[in-house]
Amino acid sequence: MKKAISAAIIREREILLVKKNDIWILPWWKPRNDESDTECLLREIWEELNWAGLDCISYYDSFQWITPHSKSHIEVKVYFANLTTDILLSSAEISDARYVHPSDFPKYSISDITIQILEILWQNWKL
Repeated sequence: MKKAISAAIIREREILLVKKNDIWILPWWKPRNDESDTECLLREIWEELNWAGLDCISYYDSFQWITPHSKSHIEVKVYFANLTTDILLSSAEISDARYVHPSDFPKYSISDITIQILEILWQNWKL
């Protein structure tokens, strides 16, 4: 099973989503070798959001899904975190990043697993 580490970054009742290949997702990445979840989050945020730092990192939950393209199983571990700087995109993979209020989710083409996670976050935390 593939594994990914994700950040649920919430600011003023909005959650950060990033756009990859015309689909909006929570920021998430694959850990390298023996890298811890926190090391993965910090490295990738720095690489893809250009110096954006994270703090207040805390584990939320784990979600399993089947990817739509490869049909492989994936486990996504979600962590709450705060950005310590502004977002400056620096990755060819991410074409946009913005904070989105739950009432605006229908306006975005959001991945299935991200919708599942967002719905649970909304129910449990009332974003």
